[in-house]
Amino acid sequence: MVIKKNYINFFENNHAIMLIIDAKNQNIVDANNAACTYYGYTKHQFSEMKISDINTLSADSINIEINNVRLEEKTESYFKHRLANGDIRDVVVYSAPLGKSDRFLLSIIHDMTEKQNLEKELVLHKAYLEQLFNNTPNAIAMLNMNFRIININKKFQKLFGYRLDEIKGQSISEVLCSGKKLNESIDFIKKIKAGKVIRENSIRKTKKGKLVDVSIVAYPIVNDGKAIGVYVIYVEMTSKEERLSLKIKDELTGFYNRSYFINKFDDKLKNIQEKEMDKNKIFLMLINLNGLNRVNDNLGYRIRDMIIKIASERIEECISNKDILARIGETEFALLISNIEDKMKIIYKANNILGKFNDPFVIGDNDIYISTSIGISNYPNDGVEINSLMRRAHISMYKAKETSGNQFQIFAPEFQNKVREDFIIENNLRHAILNDEMLLNYQPIVNAVNGEIIGAEVLIRWRNKELGLVPPNKFICIAERMGTIVSIGEWVLKTACKQLKSWHDKGYKKIFMAINISIKQLEEVNFPLIVKEILDKTGLNSKYIEFEITETQYMKNINRIIESLKEISKLGINISIDDFGTGYSSLSQLSKLRINKLKIDRAFIKDIKVDITNTKIVETIILMARILNIKTVAEGVETIEQSNFLKENKCDMLQGYLYGKPVGSNLFQKMIDERLFK
Repeated sequence: MVIKKNYINFFENNHAIMLIIDAKNQNIVDANNAACTYYGYTKHQFSEMKISDINTLSADSINIEINNVRLEEKTESYFKHRLANGDIRDVVVYSAPLGKSDRFLLSIIHDMTEKQNLEKELVLHKAYLEQLFNNTPNAIAMLNMNFRIININKKFQKLFGYRLDEIKGQSISEVLCSGKKLNESIDFIKKIKAGKVIRENSIRKTKKGKLVDVSIVAYPIVNDGKAIGVYVIYVEMTSKEERLSLKIKDELTGFYNRSYFINKFDDKLKNIQEKEMDKNKIFLMLINLNGLNRVNDNLGYRIRDMIIKIASERIEECISNKDILARIGETEFALLISNIEDKMKIIYKANNILGKFNDPFVIGDNDIYISTSIGISNYPNDGVEINSLMRRAHISMYKAKETSGNQFQIFAPEFQNKVREDFIIENNLRHAILNDEMLLNYQPIVNAVNGEIIGAEVLIRWRNKELGLVPPNKFICIAERMGTIVSIGEWVLKTACKQLKSWHDKGYKKIFMAINISIKQLEEVNFPLIVKEILDKTGLNSKYIEFEITETQYMKNINRIIESLKEISKLGINISIDDFGTGYSSLSQLSKLRINKLKIDRAFIKDIKVDITNTKIVETIILMARILNIKTVAEGVETIEQSNFLKENKCDMLQGYLYGKPVGSNLFQKMIDERLFK
């Protein structure tokens, strides 16, 4: 038999188990290395064997199978094969004639044992789950993502009086809720669809119309990262103690719930107002757990709930018996502290709570770090009724969130002014693009060697009729918080690309644009597609576009944005790190992000030749970038001395007031025409 060389290479080097069979006499002509390993025979041993030596079928039955393959009536067969050690394995064999002749057959063998074991395991798991589902003491309903009933267990039938065939396909809300509770369930459904786990105490009605006090836990059924359904568990509250707990306690932590806490606080204030205010100072402390959404996204709601439970225990360790602690939101706790005359005691208590979050939450193999933000208000200085005290504690808490993790803020009147200003900006910002209030400025970036303008950083400006010119540092962070930064960022990208294409068409073909991109944009799944559509519509060459992301932003979201940046890099767009030197990036992160350029933060440039540490930092950044073949841009260059130092250290590009302030498109074009800095 002559077998072509390419067949031999394919045959010998393949990881699949392969045999070559002589269909005429059932001899095994050859076996590849994978077959020798699997069956436990050498090539020489195989050459002296027939297929019937490993196939448990009779020679006549095997001959029938072989003829079916030769006639191309069958390519897939299921057999039991015997290994050299006597083990019998279920296999599927794919066979076909080798070459033009039908005498020799190539057989590829797949072991079915692992698949069969997995199928048996799945059947076993299914049986376990069905028994657990039907025999659990709690009532359970399985729903689709439209909250229509797919299945119910025996306890559900017993508690509510329905058979599955009576309610299958119906809305769970319409079956169990009525009146006000039906309206409440709409919000309940929205939260579940958003991926949240809901725990609440409520009332549901049976088939006969009886109202039942129940504790409810609902969570999404997730498959391959996508919610495909919902489990809802109902626990009947029967005893007087349980019904009382239903009204005042949070099920997860065992602390008071929001409703009870507010009523208790309100009663406390009314009682205090009948006495001398100055001698009975009360503090309200709101404690928010930061970062639990990321925990939920990556590790699931059970781990998140475990962290909330442990966090509540850590907070409890810091309070006295007279303090009242409650869980008033999904990730928020409230603490009522009475009879405090010394403000330092509140500061001590806040720092004590913050200190409890320096250690990780050890759950299984995971060391999870979360931080807290604490806001504090004081009675009577910050208000004499519960609503005003809660509002001002919230303002303080959000002020604490603006700084890095694990911070507290005690309310100050200027916080209120900031909140009011942010509110006005937020309302006007919603319609800024529609009202054509946004505009772009361009600041020149020059070649450090010859001073030629080679690019521009795009800077957004907002001019509002009522507010006037609003600085970016006042509205960008608000746009980030609102989510409108995504639409604003898309407008910037479209406008900048059109402008650059216009300049290229006029002959300024060397100019590139650096455009700041929000992390919120990078987190949008379709962002790379939006970028491609804009490039296609404008006809702009992608190599002239550079996306800038700030170092401190990507350091917090490194794993989430790498994939998005990879897709953007594939489009030919360069990636630049802005404000480099402030976030302590590692070299491995720079390589993962496919960075083309580093922009050295202006704070370091400002102190060149003044602060020896900053001077050394700038030198090191430039040297490191050169080793990694990454370009460098120094921003905030304002003096000749700074410029000369950067040139001497071989910084590639310079940007700052020495070379020009941000200007409109017409003035920028005039700068290029006059080549002011050549």
